Amino acid sequence: MINIAEELKNIYRNDRVPLTASPAHIVLKLYFPDLDFTLSNDKIDGETFELNESLCHDNDLVFGSCEASQLKITIADIDVDLSGQTMIVTQTVNDTYTIPVGTFIVKSCKRKDDQWFREIIAYDNMKKFDVDVSDWYNGLFPTGDETYTLAQFRASLLAHFNIEEDTSNLPLPNDNMIVEKTIEPTQISGRTVMEACEEINGCFGRMGRNGKFKHIVLQPGYGLYPSETLYPADDLYPVDENDTSYVHESIIDETIGRPMYKEVKFEEYTVKEIDKLIIRAEEDDIGAIVGTGSNAYIIQGNFLVFGKTADELKGIASNILGNMAKRPYRPFKSEGIGLPYVEVGDSLEFATSEPVTGYVLQRTLTGIQALRDEYTAEGNEKREQNFGLNTEIINLKRRAAIIKKNVDEVS
Repeated sequence: MINIAEELKNIYRNDRVPLTASPAHIVLKLYFPDLDFTLSNDKIDGETFELNESLCHDNDLVFGSCEASQLKITIADIDVDLSGQTMIVTQTVNDTYTIPVGTFIVKSCKRKDDQWFREIIAYDNMKKFDVDVSDWYNGLFPTGDETYTLAQFRASLLAHFNIEEDTSNLPLPNDNMIVEKTIEPTQISGRTVMEACEEINGCFGRMGRNGKFKHIVLQPGYGLYPSETLYPADDLYPVDENDTSYVHESIIDETIGRPMYKEVKFEEYTVKEIDKLIIRAEEDDIGAIVGTGSNAYIIQGNFLVFGKTADELKGIASNILGNMAKRPYRPFKSEGIGLPYVEVGDSLEFATSEPVTGYVLQRTLTGIQALRDEYTAEGNEKREQNFGLNTEIINLKRRAAIIKKNVDEVS
């Protein structure tokens, strides 16, 4: 969630009659630094602003996802093709508060049927990763013997694209993991590499509203426990690990009161928490397994851990599971007042007759003066790949008279 003044949050929360007698005056500004000019409300066609953000658009959570945000807007009386230009977007509220919307690169600026209008379609800098980075990767390992920590490896990739990293969530649990050359790519996209980095830390990659690359770790749904990084602290309250009813208010980023939403639809079930993690190079590998539950998450084919021993994989998996476990949520879809300070990955609670709590996995923010938000969180009750992998593989290997003792040893 964007850190803004509580007074500004209340303006957005109540920006609807009869909650307020006078709606907020909102000015949307599109600043093009290379051209040094700004477009504002008088050059924007009505309420055509639309921002689409997604943490993960799959039916189930896919950790490591790095998805670009898309902005659409129609401008008027501008006879310039702005394609390729950097665009910094902000909102100014009541001539007092300014809130960042994001930094985008204009993909297209096509003239509409009426010659006075152009529709801008723009994406944030996550799109920069959609190019081949095999030269960069091979250049990091000129002899093949070089090693880096995961944090150094990721920082090098970001520097390759001249993108600054948001350090507020650092270090991540596996940032000290050693990265070696494990593949010989002739072509590999930057996004594939970055998704491998995020997956191995159990988080998601996003471009923040400030234009920096941001690591999103979902808030645990319950149970904050003592650990080297979390305890002691004044705002953490350890509880019994079996107490699934415990939800501390700090876990909820925003409560959506009844006057703030038009409609909320939600599933009858809660997405079960991930209680087991399997990490392996390929389907035939036993790899490493942590957790003893039945709702397993599988990390398979992540080239960053190729060649790791079973013991190394076990430690890596234990670190990852801390960012995946204890995160049940209710799938939902809602429509209501636009809250620009809410971000994907935030945890919302809707004050329905039966309170609904879920993560914002997708959102569409529309309008300028009449802001509207649609939030979506999809998810199956139980993951599909939740079979007892260790038992199944061992039995298969016995029948074939082959036992794979760890990922890099076959006897």
